[in-house]
Amino acid sequence: MRKSLLLSFVLLTHFTWSQNLVLNPDLETYSPCPSGIGSLESAANWFCPNTTCTSEYFNTCSTSPYSRVPKNYWGYEEPHCGNGYGGIYLWDASGLSYREYMVVKLADTLEAGQCYDLTFYVSLGNNCMLTTDAIGAKFRYTLDTNLYTTFPGMAPAHISNPTGTFFDTLGWTPVNGTYTATGGEKFLLIGNFEHDSSTDTLHYNTSASLNVIYVYI
Repeated sequence: MRKSLLLSFVLLTHFTWSQNLVLNPDLETYSPCPSGIGSLESAANWFCPNTTCTSEYFNTCSTSPYSRVPKNYWGYEEPHCGNGYGGIYLWDASGLSYREYMVVKLADTLEAGQCYDLTFYVSLGNNCMLTTDAIGAKFRYTLDTNLYTTFPGMAPAHISNPTGTFFDTLGWTPVNGTYTATGGEKFLLIGNFEHDSSTDTLHYNTSASLNVIYVYI
């Protein structure tokens, strides 16, 4: 089992007049109910940037230990709101820069010169030995690769978690910022874009079983 960092988030992206461009921003709409590992695409409008989706979707409807809420393989977390959240792997001890990402196609393309606000929430999985501050969001024109292993090294992200703000298991940490569009961006990609050598890690729970960083989003 390579997954270990649980990332949960709710996305609230909007124009200055509060039009939300993120479809299914709280991951509440789904079909079918998630039933195991790699079930992100059960959440309407959400998907992975690789052919085989390995990112998770968690919901209270599930009875699987890998996708149920609030207690699952990676830890315990109540939703920030509603009944569901996502989960991705930000780092592991293999040194292979293994990553997972969550992607959503926006309801409309971004307008050049327009400023957009983004907020999402992150919580660390209880079963992770380590934590990190490395997560961010990038806006993309296209997803021209099915190899998620190419994304590490695409830093800096357009919106990044502040350096030194390490995630914990006690609740949801907001990550927010603004982005001025160049025009035409239509995908939002969330994950760790740093190489392992640039990813700060911190020992969090020495009694935990997973030598990885997994977060709920």
